[in-house]
Amino acid sequence: MPRLVPLLMVLAACADESASPGRNFARVQPVAGHATAAREPALHLAHDPSEAWSEWLAQGELLPGAPAGTARIGGAGARRLVVPGPLDLTRFNTVAIDVDAPSSDLLRLVLARGDERVPVPPSVRIGEGGAARCVFDFSWLPREGEPWDELWILFSGEAEHADVRAIELMKRPLRAFLPDPSQPPALVTIERDTRTAFSVFSDAPRRISLRATDAATLEFAVGLPDSAREAGVELELVVRAPGIADWRCAIPPGEAWAHQRIAMDGVDGTVLATFELVAQNATEVTGCAVTVPEVVTPIADPPTVLLITSDTHRADYLGCARAGVEVATPAIDALAERGVRFTDCVAESSVTNPSHVAIFTATHPRDTGVVDNASPLGIDAPTLAEAFHAAGWTTVAVTSASHLAPARSGLGQGFDRFAAPRINEGETFDSIASLQRWLPELEDRPLFAWVHVFDAHAPYAPPTGWADGYYTGDPRNPEHEPPRRVPPWARGVRDLGYLEALYRGEVSWLDERLRAVLDVPRFARGHVALTADHGEHLGVDDGRFDHRWLMPEVLRVPLMLAGPEVPVGVRSGRRVTNTDLGRTLLDLAGLTENDFPGQSLLARLEDGTRDTDPRFALSMNADTASIEVDGWFLILYLRSVYGVPRHAVQLFRIADDPGCDHDLAADELERARELREALVRFLVAARPEGWNVSGAETTEEERIELSALGYTPGGKSDSRNAWIDPDCDCSYCTRD
Repeated sequence: MPRLVPLLMVLAACADESASPGRNFARVQPVAGHATAAREPALHLAHDPSEAWSEWLAQGELLPGAPAGTARIGGAGARRLVVPGPLDLTRFNTVAIDVDAPSSDLLRLVLARGDERVPVPPSVRIGEGGAARCVFDFSWLPREGEPWDELWILFSGEAEHADVRAIELMKRPLRAFLPDPSQPPALVTIERDTRTAFSVFSDAPRRISLRATDAATLEFAVGLPDSAREAGVELELVVRAPGIADWRCAIPPGEAWAHQRIAMDGVDGTVLATFELVAQNATEVTGCAVTVPEVVTPIADPPTVLLITSDTHRADYLGCARAGVEVATPAIDALAERGVRFTDCVAESSVTNPSHVAIFTATHPRDTGVVDNASPLGIDAPTLAEAFHAAGWTTVAVTSASHLAPARSGLGQGFDRFAAPRINEGETFDSIASLQRWLPELEDRPLFAWVHVFDAHAPYAPPTGWADGYYTGDPRNPEHEPPRRVPPWARGVRDLGYLEALYRGEVSWLDERLRAVLDVPRFARGHVALTADHGEHLGVDDGRFDHRWLMPEVLRVPLMLAGPEVPVGVRSGRRVTNTDLGRTLLDLAGLTENDFPGQSLLARLEDGTRDTDPRFALSMNADTASIEVDGWFLILYLRSVYGVPRHAVQLFRIADDPGCDHDLAADELERARELREALVRFLVAARPEGWNVSGAETTEEERIELSALGYTPGGKSDSRNAWIDPDCDCSYCTRD
């Protein structure tokens, strides 16, 4: 059987052996004399489609010229192979597909049972590196219940065809789903909750070196992957260390990560603790994941920093903005009243991942190279979470969009815990509830928490009643004049004002959800920042309800700070950007000695200088770039998109035309030339940090699995950051 591509894309993370205030970390090593058994995949069953390609092809056509034993699947649009059932998930936990395509194509899997459809992430980009063996993890799916009727193998993209050589359904051993015992701890995801952990097997204990202090506690969590849950098997983790009585923990089968705390009274200095897994009634070797143990010294009233990012949240859609928009946001308004609200903050990108990467690295997308939702941040990039972690703070994150998950965004580095949906699951995954479950375990240690909410993102679907006060009438009334354009998720709507009202309902609903976080006493006493990754173009006139366009309403975002050292009730009109937010939070936390870039936003309040610096942004896939200065806004098209030629420009006077409806480039030719030259100088001066993982096998889930999110494929992030050729001699670049 061909070698399997590793399924879990985990980042090796060596334990930090340096002491930190409030806690320190263990060094993990195998116990001498015990096996660290090989992790060979085991074939359980295979479908050999060589005689049944035509019966399996549900969409597309078989093309001639395929190698022997291979199906060449082509045809216009999406193509689909259907593997017939019944498919019993007790018999396999992995699907491997050998496939090739002459150019870029996207491969995804979907399980079907009656009317039920379950996508199995990730979608995989093929055709960019020759033949591929694509491996999909099914172990997280419930194994009980009726077998599945079919497995759909879907192709969609630029390739004229795809060559499928084999489809294998396998049952891989548990060791394939846990970190290799001979390697450093790695990221382990159990039920959407990702943590850095090592493995303990029933035939391979682990020895942990740690520095204990009297009155401290040893804290860690135990996780049991779905593939390790076997009916009738009882698992117990035993911890033995000098000076500590044997400590035993029965591992509950239904809990993702079970937090454990051992008192270390009377223990001082370096000790070796052995972690051993005892399995009763097991028919084979089993194992569990254990997060890297920490020795925690409890702190009374520990410091707290909370960062909230509200996805797709316009700056003017707040009650406290008083921008002529009727929208109720009492919880956010109360946060603004007890701190500082910046009324003129812009994001550096109109896309979720690039904008969040800019916040967490204090670096513009021009230099990070991350300009899409499919190119993760590289592990060499220093992040805000790592700065807090290095100072001894516990760091946790909960996000509501799958493309912000660690493997897909690269933003997991520096976080002790990170919860995110596997796919864009909407309300079925509650990021706030995940945070609330963690808080009792973290009450006595410094905490940096990031909460991301996705409610305001399209498709707008607030819970029943939340948009009622913003709209009356029938949005599908045939008496309304049919609009020129309607988003795919709103087909049949004839009054686009209804969609804008739904957006307001989403904003009010997310405000209510955030109340549950902001009212937590710890966060009410601590430092809190709220911002957004970008805004939204609410196209009541043109039907575009998205954020692909670099327009002021897409780039302007809310920004407010509150906490003990923050002035109360201040409304500042200083022109700021989100790249200074990380530095501000570190300063408020008293962590002023690190070299994280940026400047304090609070220092800007007392800075009497005039705001004259231009602000720059890049759109999705770096299709366009923009510059805003002195009330003027210029867009430069780096590619031919939206019917506009490459390297053309548009110029708007946003002081008089905030909606950017009137292009003044022809009337203000000299000003357009000056701004264009300034923007080109900015782009050419890029410092390619090499932080983007260009060409990684990540997914365009937004277009493939939930096309209504409005993201479209485009050029991958360019690791060279070569946004424009300054010597280009096209007609637009040489225009007098």
